Amino acid sequence: MKNSIFLFLILSIVSCGDSGSSEVQSEQLDFSMSDRLTVYPAVEKADTLQLTRLTEFGDTEDVFYGSMSEFTVDDSGRVYVADSGWGSRSLHVYNPDGSYVMKIAGEGKGPGEFLSLSNLQFKSGKIMFYDSELKRITLFSVDPPGLFKTILVDNLSVGEGENRLLKNPTEFYLESDGNFFVGFQETPRVENAGNRLKRYYRIDSEFNVISENLINLKAKEFIHSNQQQNTGNVQFRIMKDFPFFARNFFVSSQEGGFFTVESRHFMIKKYDKDGVYISGFYHPFNSPKVTREDAFNSVNELAEDLAQNVDLPDFWPVINSISVDDENHFWVSTNTENEDYFEWWVLEESGEVKVKFRLPGNRYQQPGGHDKIVVKKGYFYVKEVDSVEQTSSIVKYKIEFNER
Repeated sequence: MKNSIFLFLILSIVSCGDSGSSEVQSEQLDFSMSDRLTVYPAVEKADTLQLTRLTEFGDTEDVFYGSMSEFTVDDSGRVYVADSGWGSRSLHVYNPDGSYVMKIAGEGKGPGEFLSLSNLQFKSGKIMFYDSELKRITLFSVDPPGLFKTILVDNLSVGEGENRLLKNPTEFYLESDGNFFVGFQETPRVENAGNRLKRYYRIDSEFNVISENLINLKAKEFIHSNQQQNTGNVQFRIMKDFPFFARNFFVSSQEGGFFTVESRHFMIKKYDKDGVYISGFYHPFNSPKVTREDAFNSVNELAEDLAQNVDLPDFWPVINSISVDDENHFWVSTNTENEDYFEWWVLEESGEVKVKFRLPGNRYQQPGGHDKIVVKKGYFYVKEVDSVEQTSSIVKYKIEFNER
């Protein structure tokens, strides 16, 4: 990592969200950052993006989802949707028009099967997911469709000392050359709930470490109940990560490098594949204040004591989720004064605002990170829930930018 030059910014951030908001967030920001940082002024951008609903991917006469979870889209527009329900775990494929194709993975321990599924993604002709129960990565080819490779994920050893073992990989990003960015973090426990780190490395196609430590980011914070509870002979403490806690996002780029984001500020940093900082940009943004009511709206009955006692930050994180599309545009959802929708920003790779628009969303759910949408070849894909039927589907929209 190159040495940084400290850049001290004092910014008064005026509201650029709801016109009725009276809150103004004044921040004094001390960034450890090189001088390659672009600071943009507050900007109002007309809603010039139109999403036209085209197709749904979900339940059919042959498929009924127990618990629809992650999805991804390949270059031909085929959609891959995971069912993570007990007894119905599977991975299904749909044509671009929504017609069902086949199931390519099911529940089990054999080749191409899984017991848990996360990190579902497409890159360079391969579909990938990680099974944390079986500790293995599974790769499928898409043309022709079929099982390509299974990689066992064991604990890795790097360097010397107490941190030499890389345990508990939780984030995987498939690169175009078949290697991976992998994030490792400690399992949350009572004693480490607020001070865990995510450590990122490049890993080759056989799951060998091929880089130095690229970057360390703080893992999401938990708080825990002070008293143990009993279920049968098992004692446990409730742990909760509130949605207004800060998050750190790692996002792989289309060019082999990666970006990092700390959700409290609208600042995105770009790095090359070796973890060398390249540039960054910052947008002023007015995020809403956090209230005790927000805490109670974020929990169920079991965690009400945590909501009552949690230390509240002053403001909600600015960024709820971030994704990068196939043209290296950023799609960023931000928290607003209205708890029922997010304001989305579409940015050029330079950080320049292309458009802003709004979509319904619930800020009391867990933040989306970078896996809730897919934007590819002029289409916007998102998982939606029918609140009446209590069913989920992946919805495909056509994107149109209207110049004004």
